[in-house]
Amino acid sequence: MAAIDTDTQAGFIVRAELMRHGRSGRVDVPVHTPRLETGATSFSGELTFRQSDYGIEPESIAGVVKVADPVAIRFDIVTVPGAAKATPHSR
Repeated sequence: MAAIDTDTQAGFIVRAELMRHGRSGRVDVPVHTPRLETGATSFSGELTFRQSDYGIEPESIAGVVKVADPVAIRFDIVTVPGAAKATPHSR
């Protein structure tokens, strides 16, 4: 189950379970939320995890270049003030 800790100076921390290849582990993702001059808010952060923690063996490319075990996922989401509200998709 995910939780959000808002007790940070520059944003919040999302605490959740990351599942990869049938294995899960707890992750804490710091999210920075600066307000932009346009009035929009940016949500940015980075999550780093080791592939081996989730049963993934880092590959090598042609036996010459070995891929590192740590993987970083970076994101930057920007809100747009006054944008239309999202509606659920119907099937």
